[in-house]
Amino acid sequence: MYEEKWPFGGQNSPENKNQANDEKLKHVIALLLEDAKRLQQLEPNAGTEARIWIAIKSLKCESDDYLINHN
Repeated sequence: MYEEKWPFGGQNSPENKNQANDEKLKHVIALLLEDAKRLQQLEPNAGTEARIWIAIKSLKCESDDYLINHN
């Protein structure tokens, strides 16, 4: 299970709020990425594939592993 750590002086510090917001954004991007991959399987589109690639890179995923395991 994920264990949160507070390296900058407490749970309510601005740094930790920013980190929490970043994690939420990454989670939302990952959910949208899953939806886009499903749509791409139903109706292939080069533009959608390009945006999927950008999202994968922005999440710092191993794109080759992701694409191989999720096609």
